[in-house]
Amino acid sequence: MDNIIINEQRDKGFIKYMVKDLPHPYHSIKEYEMAQSIPLGNEWNTMCTYKRLIQPETLIKSGKIIKPIKYMKDVPQETIEALVAMRKKPARPPAKF
Repeated sequence: MDNIIINEQRDKGFIKYMVKDLPHPYHSIKEYEMAQSIPLGNEWNTMCTYKRLIQPETLIKSGKIIKPIKYMKDVPQETIEALVAMRKKPARPPAKF
């Protein structure tokens, strides 16, 4: 905003809340600032719109194992896959009636 002046020397407390780098989906600072200016609360939006705005992009079923992006360098890949296979629960036996 052109009519606001921030005195950075007076108060350093707000600096920890400022973004240093531009987040991934945004290509310009203006685009990021416009996205941040939209209120997301259910006080300003209808319930349907509010739920759509806060819904995560990726949906994973509960209990599904998500492999990490980076592995530790000293642990071989076979060991990691064996540990993941051990954590999977066996199928439940059929119910007896």
